[in-house]
Amino acid sequence: MHPGKPFDWNIVVLGAWNPSIFTPDWVREHMFEAPQGTSVEVQVALDRPAPMRIRHEGVTVTPAADRLIGDCTSNDDDSIKQVGVVLDRAVLALPLTPLAAAGVNRRYRFEVIPPTVADVVCSSLDEKLTSSDRPPDVRIVKRRIPWNGGRLNLEIAVNEAKPVATITFNYELISNNAESLGDWVQKTDDMGNDAREILNDILQVEVSGDNDDDDT
Repeated sequence: MHPGKPFDWNIVVLGAWNPSIFTPDWVREHMFEAPQGTSVEVQVALDRPAPMRIRHEGVTVTPAADRLIGDCTSNDDDSIKQVGVVLDRAVLALPLTPLAAAGVNRRYRFEVIPPTVADVVCSSLDEKLTSSDRPPDVRIVKRRIPWNGGRLNLEIAVNEAKPVATITFNYELISNNAESLGDWVQKTDDMGNDAREILNDILQVEVSGDNDDDDT
């Protein structure tokens, strides 16, 4: 058995944000709630236009005009929970920001494609394409599932050419209510339990506690 590894976990809050507000000092004070004088890491792209990234204690904040992104340095339950706390603070600190939705993302990569996952993405269409000498090398299935007043967007993808499989859990709430979105991004424990139940009981795959550090 080759367990899947978590990668690229993050939380995204969609809205009409003003990136100029998110100076390193403002983020330190209002989102990280760190004392004055605390050092935060600022990452600026030199080769292309891109939003500034501000990192502190395992959480990276990326403010853009249409979204506020919080990334985990470590892709685990404690880290994604802290990201939710940090983004909730921004939502509460800027109550006049027009908001649209929030999504909590948990992703897993399998370097060896589990047989149960391969079976899930197979269909009669694949058989017909293959028999007509058009075998697909990438197969994807998506399901939208109501979840706690929002929804789970579940995507399972298999790339036969690499080969690799990925499973993405996107827990999404579409709302313009700051309090509702703030509560949503802090439901990470419940989301984690739900994702593990799907992985273990339904898809019957194993995932490790290891993580891929996000140093990009």
